[in-house]
Amino acid sequence: MKILVIGAGREGSVGRCCERALSRLGHEVVYYDYREEAYGHRGPLTPGYWRKLVLPRFIADQFVKLMNKRLIEVARSIRPALVLVNKGELLYPSTIELMKKATGAVIVVWHTDSPFTALVSNRRVITGLCRYDICFVFDPWYVPEILRHGAKRVEYLPVGCDPAIHYPIKLTARDRQIYGSDVCFVGNLQTHISPRRRVLNAIADFDLKIWGVSWKTLNDEQLQPKIVGRSVYGEEYSKVYSASKMALNVHHPQCIKALNPRAFEIAACGCMLVTDVMEELPKFFEPGKEVVTFEEIGELRDKLEFYLRNETARREIARAGMRRALAEHTYDLRMRQMLELALA
Repeated sequence: MKILVIGAGREGSVGRCCERALSRLGHEVVYYDYREEAYGHRGPLTPGYWRKLVLPRFIADQFVKLMNKRLIEVARSIRPALVLVNKGELLYPSTIELMKKATGAVIVVWHTDSPFTALVSNRRVITGLCRYDICFVFDPWYVPEILRHGAKRVEYLPVGCDPAIHYPIKLTARDRQIYGSDVCFVGNLQTHISPRRRVLNAIADFDLKIWGVSWKTLNDEQLQPKIVGRSVYGEEYSKVYSASKMALNVHHPQCIKALNPRAFEIAACGCMLVTDVMEELPKFFEPGKEVVTFEEIGELRDKLEFYLRNETARREIARAGMRRALAEHTYDLRMRQMLELALA
């Protein structure tokens, strides 16, 4: 089947993971990177230049308009049977309708972030919800709200891992020096009052490395020595987890019940996952056997200290988590589920 996947192009993005999974399942997949098309090297501005430049709104809107026009042309030329949009915050609602008219395809969206959170959403996203044949969402908490905004059909589809990029990497001594630590955290600061900052401050006395460019803006004497100051993607992302004894996951407030992608990716890399408690977690991993959970800072510190002292137990949990992630939580399986629901 011919499928058009519309998503962001960065290595490790959910859109790219979907593209690989659908290709592995035997489908003919065309990928359209809407952000790159609007602002990247195929558009009027290079990404670096765009980030540094403050443009009048009307000029930025012209780039987005050109991208939407080009997307309709791409859809018309390849005539896919299915269109999968990941996020799609730059897509006009009219673009969704015009693609449908031009191709007759089933058009679905998978929101792997909240459709209603300001940093990852906008009016186009919300008014576009009713234009899709199906809206998939990563967290079941959002299902009723999306329906209230006029969506025809909403389905809960958890995120997952991609074995092509999330796997234990054989490390050199230099790799271990660069990426290794007792505890690592990979992710954004979000805000200076983020729960992530509070949790990381509480374990700053551990051998800790914090990965993510946004942390450089934080003036925090306690955390500053722990901040690497850059983001990691692709193979380097998996190297961090492969080199670390434990990986901490603190969910963004947009995760109400469900797990974020990082939870599955950490496990797939063979690193022991230490995560805050989420309602949906026991459906995916068995706490204490496949992952380690915490609710309070004191509990987190106790568990980190225990598993640093008990390497055998730590490795057993890491192996069990990896087996479960690769057996039940890959994007191949998520795409099978999506296709079954979309084409039923």
